[in-house]
Amino acid sequence: MRALGIDLAAEAKSTGAVMVEPVGHRRWRAAELNGTLHDDRLVLAAQRADVIGVDSPLGWPAAFLSAVTAHHALQPWPAPTERATLTHRETDRAVRALGVGTPLSVSADKLGSVAMR
Repeated sequence: MRALGIDLAAEAKSTGAVMVEPVGHRRWRAAELNGTLHDDRLVLAAQRADVIGVDSPLGWPAAFLSAVTAHHALQPWPAPTERATLTHRETDRAVRALGVGTPLSVSADKLGSVAMR
């Protein structure tokens, strides 16, 4: 069984991927996909894999979407005490609570956070 792992970034040059496949009994070989990983290369690699894992935010926190929708309708932005629900998803907050680390914000970081005041 071949497994493809993809760490999807905003730019192809920063995206990483590795193909892992069994070699004999209880041994595995990992081969990094080198070079710039444009979507077409990722699709080709995926076609050779039996399973695929992708590390990528596939959406924004619900509170962030609600806040942006309200802002567009000229309604007030939520209070700053709610900022964590605007920048991190429930999964992100659970990872942080476990002490694993602080995931990157999927909606705003640094300068973008200032706009949430």
